[in-house]
Amino acid sequence: MMRSESYKKREKGYHATFRTGKSDFMNPIDTETLSGLKEMLGDDLYEITGLYASTLSGEIQSVQDCYASGDMARLNRLAHALKGSSANMGATELARLAAAVEKLALAGDRSAVEAVLKDMPQVAQATLAAFKSGGFLGPD
Repeated sequence: MMRSESYKKREKGYHATFRTGKSDFMNPIDTETLSGLKEMLGDDLYEITGLYASTLSGEIQSVQDCYASGDMARLNRLAHALKGSSANMGATELARLAAAVEKLALAGDRSAVEAVLKDMPQVAQATLAAFKSGGFLGPD
């Protein structure tokens, strides 16, 4: 899939933004990517975004449970999967957080992982709200 310019800018900013410790609750999605998907897929996009939305809280809970269990190798894999699914859906802020968790888990930095995980539920809510307000979850 071709990445939009705004996604590429965010992708380059993963590390820089992570160092600031600031999550982007106001702009958690890449509307260019989602609009491109809507153009390509039509109403089929709603099935895909609906599936993403319905599984997101479970995926985040799995990441948090894995962190709590101390299994950093599995946490790395779960964060990688969340990063990919979020990036593909244009959920750039969640993808950024998941990328940070993935790298920090690989490095074994539990305290830094914990700091990132604190933002994930709020970013997920902001992401789903942005999907809804942008019309990417389908007509009401």
